[in-house]
Amino acid sequence: MPEYFFDYLDEYGNFERRKWLELGKRHGREIAETDYPYAVHRERSGVEELADRQFLTWWGELTRCEPSVPSVYRDRVKAAIDHFLFTSDHGDGRKSGKWSEAQRLYDEAFIGTYLEVVAKKDEAARPKVQPQPAAQPATSTTGATITITKAEHTGDIHRYWLKLEDPSHLDESYEFPDIPVLRIDFSEAPATDTARLYAPSSASSSFGEIASSSSKIVPLPESRSKTPQRKNPRISWEK
Repeated sequence: MPEYFFDYLDEYGNFERRKWLELGKRHGREIAETDYPYAVHRERSGVEELADRQFLTWWGELTRCEPSVPSVYRDRVKAAIDHFLFTSDHGDGRKSGKWSEAQRLYDEAFIGTYLEVVAKKDEAARPKVQPQPAAQPATSTTGATITITKAEHTGDIHRYWLKLEDPSHLDESYEFPDIPVLRIDFSEAPATDTARLYAPSSASSSFGEIASSSSKIVPLPESRSKTPQRKNPRISWEK
């Protein structure tokens, strides 16, 4: 449907602010949706220039539609446009305050709506971060749970404060001092040497036969690799 200049004036020939705001919003939304994502502006300065160009382009199209107005109204339309565009008491062609205010309303509505549409589309296109599941306490098949509420590590000694819950059998939870602190101590733990093995103390290779009357534990030569020693911790409870 063609638009006419009078569509944006009230019955007294004054421009309606609401209509110029609505026009700017409509154009800002349409252009942002058409140009997204490859041709949109995300800096306000770029959108300001775009709004100015769009307003002047639209104004030219609007005034070019005027010849379609019946000739009986043509002179009246031309006089209304001139009155809107130019200051009546100046003959130097300066734009009137009406023109400046109409363009300001259009530009602000265009810029705000354009940036809002781009921001919403950017947010919708951004990959969503999936929440990581929280660590679950150890749970038995009976529904009882043991949770570590505190841990303390000093050298080779490790202490753990525990909390026990069993809704099926216990009316309340239990923790320190009702439950002692679990202590795991590696500081004086003996090591298991898995690098020793049984081997004959003496042997003869004559004709492939091994002659030996006894066996004992002997260490492997230093040049051979050893299996890492494993410490056996002392586990106890502390009050």
